[in-house]
Amino acid sequence: MGGGRLSRGAAVQFALVMMIAMMAGLYRDGFPALFPFMHAEFGVSRGALGMYVSLLYLVSAALAVFAGHMADRLGAKRALLLGSASLGVLILAHVPAPSFPILLALGVVAGVGFSIIGPGSNKVVSDRFSPSSRGTPMGMMFVGWSVGGLLGAVALPTIAQAMGWRIATLAMGLAVLLATFLFYLKYREVGTDDTFGDHDRRSSSSPDTSFAEGFRHLIRDRYILLLCISGFILGATSGTMATHFPLYLHLDLGYSEAIAGLVFAVLHAGSIAGRPTWGLINDRLLGARDRFGFLLIYLTTALVLLALGFISHLWANPPLTLILVLTFVAGFAGRGWPGVLFGAVARKVERARAGMAMGFSLIFVRLGITIAPPVFGLLADITGTYDTGWLVASAVVLCLGVALYFLGLGEMNTEEP
Repeated sequence: MGGGRLSRGAAVQFALVMMIAMMAGLYRDGFPALFPFMHAEFGVSRGALGMYVSLLYLVSAALAVFAGHMADRLGAKRALLLGSASLGVLILAHVPAPSFPILLALGVVAGVGFSIIGPGSNKVVSDRFSPSSRGTPMGMMFVGWSVGGLLGAVALPTIAQAMGWRIATLAMGLAVLLATFLFYLKYREVGTDDTFGDHDRRSSSSPDTSFAEGFRHLIRDRYILLLCISGFILGATSGTMATHFPLYLHLDLGYSEAIAGLVFAVLHAGSIAGRPTWGLINDRLLGARDRFGFLLIYLTTALVLLALGFISHLWANPPLTLILVLTFVAGFAGRGWPGVLFGAVARKVERARAGMAMGFSLIFVRLGITIAPPVFGLLADITGTYDTGWLVASAVVLCLGVALYFLGLGEMNTEEP
């Protein structure tokens, strides 16, 4: 396992954790695919719709370090059960909501359970893989999130078109609870059997430092802080795409809600392809030199955002094939980075504090997701289209990405703790 190889039994256990991640992705990325239907029912603005995602991530960001510490102390199984079960219940509570402010309040509470799933699932990778090979499995773990988002983008608008967004939300909540039950029955915590070997039993031991001491260690680490700044930028880009892309397709390009949902699914397909691919590129082709991996991601993302900003000026009705290609690349680069980011974080810290480090970095990712969508939506409301927003986002990603490269983002690599 230290070299990144999984036995058959370990692969089954890894797949169960990916299933929980997939359910979190189903909610995170699938629910915004229903925003066009809520826009029609409640008559709220694009900026207001973006507030739902922002409030969800604001709560999960505030709790991220504590949730990571909980994963370190309780172990992945109990932490993931708590997060997934509470999320499923809160999704079901969305179904009878009579107004959009009620949905916003439910999104805040759902952020509590949602905050636990990320650090818990990431800790599984830190526990079971050596630092030099964590980028690829970390990317695979995030494939689960993207698969869930893809399923949500395809299935939920289709269900909503036929039966309404409330029935689609009901189906999503029941799916999350079913997956949680299967995870409870089948998942075995690291160290409870021989599935993962001695390497993983040692790595799963509880940290011998306090929460405060571990937190102080993280905020004094320049390498970790640069990664967190990068996480903020990449999270802002990813969150903006996830929140506003269906509305961009529907309101700016004129696609129906259902077609917009299907094109939105291509964004998730690109993300699914990008997450393990960027991990492989970074681990194998670049020799885990994270600095160059980040630079490639930033440059590719900036270029595709630039193209999205100009396309409606070049064609009155842009070819669907071109839109599909740009959408795929946007997902591949703009949402395919988590394996590289969290693999870099995992390379730095001891396994016993991996959950806390993941939670700390998630604060910045989720703050980016919290702040950017409503700002992006407000800019679209002011200008009347999303074009200016894409161009501004391209410039910001390019300038900050290059600046972080020269500041030494990802240049320090460490041996296995």
